[in-house]
Amino acid sequence: MRIKILSSNWITEMKIFFHNPHNKALLWQTIFGFLTNNKLSEKTKKYLYLIEYLNNNNIPFGIYLDYKGTSFPKKFQFLCQRKWFIRLEVYLWLHLKHIKRSNVVIIDDPDLISKNDILFSFSYETLDTEYKGLNSIINKPFLKLFHFSHYNQRTSLIAEQFLKIKWDYIIAENNLKKVDYFNKFFTYYNKSVYQLPFHARENFRNKIGFDKRKKMGLSIWGLVDIKWFWNLFDDLYTFYKVPWIQPLRAEILQNKDLLKWVIDTPVVPLRKWSLKDVLLWFFWASSISKYYNFDMCDKFNEYQMFLCCEEIWWLPWIWFVEWMASWCAYIWRDDNMYKNIWLIPWIHYIWHNGTLKDIVDKIKYYQSHQEELQNIAKKGEEFVNTHFRSAIIAEKFYNDLKDLSDDYKKCNYNKERLIFKNSFILK
Repeated sequence: MRIKILSSNWITEMKIFFHNPHNKALLWQTIFGFLTNNKLSEKTKKYLYLIEYLNNNNIPFGIYLDYKGTSFPKKFQFLCQRKWFIRLEVYLWLHLKHIKRSNVVIIDDPDLISKNDILFSFSYETLDTEYKGLNSIINKPFLKLFHFSHYNQRTSLIAEQFLKIKWDYIIAENNLKKVDYFNKFFTYYNKSVYQLPFHARENFRNKIGFDKRKKMGLSIWGLVDIKWFWNLFDDLYTFYKVPWIQPLRAEILQNKDLLKWVIDTPVVPLRKWSLKDVLLWFFWASSISKYYNFDMCDKFNEYQMFLCCEEIWWLPWIWFVEWMASWCAYIWRDDNMYKNIWLIPWIHYIWHNGTLKDIVDKIKYYQSHQEELQNIAKKGEEFVNTHFRSAIIAEKFYNDLKDLSDDYKKCNYNKERLIFKNSFILK
C-alpha cells in the first residue's frame, strides 16, 4: 500500500501513527462491536478524543497496519487473514467515525514512518497475546509509545513482549514506576511512565441542583473475581494474594444492606459468558451489556458523592473525572496518582484512608455538612472543566509529543539522551 503525500511538511513534521486502531475498543467502538451492538465496545472509548482532536484540527496522522489485528473473533480467521478484509474494516471504521480521509494516511510498510514520527499502540489486545505483528519494527529508528491500559492482564507476558520489541516509552494514568507490582515485572524499564490523565467528555455536565440530589455516595462499576478469569490475572493474584481485583468494592457489596443509608451499590459482578450469552451474542454481545445499558451522565447527576475504590494495581477509575464534571464530590485515597496532576485533597476531593469504616464516616459527616460538601464538589467540577476536558488533554498531549520529537532530532536521534517531558505533572 503506497503512502499518499498530503503536503510538503508530511516528511519533516512529526506525525502520530496509530497501530491497528480499528481493533482497539479503547479508541472507539470496533466494527465487530458495532455490528453486534456491544455496549462495552461502545462506551469504553477512552482515547478516541486523541483522534478526534487531530481530525477536528486538520492535523495529519497515520495508521500503521501489520495485518495481524482485527476486531473479529478467531472463528472468522478465514477472513481476518486476508489483507483486503482488514483494509475494508479500517475504511469502515474511519467512515463511521467521520474521520476525514484527507487527514489520514494508511500504510503497511514501517519504513515509511520517519524518524520524526511517533508510533502509538496499546498493550491491551497486543502485548497480552502471543502477538507477532510488531516484529518488523524492532530496530526501526522512530519513537515507539505503548499505553499500558489493562497491563494487569497477563502482566508477565506483556513485560516479555515489551522488552523483546524494544519500545521506548510507557504511558498510563499513573506513574507506574512508583507501583510495586509494575516494578516486579518491568525491572529493566528505567524511565518514568508518562502520566496521561483521563478526560471528561462534553456531555458530562452539572444538570441537577446539588440540594436535589441523594445525600449518599454511589459505588459503581464491575467487580472482578480473579478465579473467574485466572488465565488473565494469575500474575496479579500471585503478587497480591487477594481474590478480588477491587477488594473494597467487594466489601461494600457484601455489606450492601447495612450500608444502604449511606452508599448506593449497583455493583455488577463480572462473569464468564453463559450458554445463553453465547447463543445471543450477535444481539447482546457482551456478558456485561446490562451494566452499560444506562445513561451514565444522568446517573452521576443523581448523587452528591461517589467512590470508585481503586483497583489493586494502582490505576484510577476510568470515569472519575466525568463524575467530577457532573458536580459530584469524589471520595478517594490520598495518592500521588491524583496529587501529581494537581488535585488537592479537601479542596477538589474527599480523602479516605482505604478502609470502609473511614469511607462511611466521611459520608455521614458530609451528609450533615452540606455547604462544605457542595464547595468541594464545585471546586472539583471547576478543576475538571479547566484542565481535564477532552480537547484540553489532547492538545497538551499532542504538544508534549511534538516536543519529544523535536528533542529527539536535537539529540541527533540518540534515544539515550532523550527525556519525555510531561505538561500534566506537578513540578
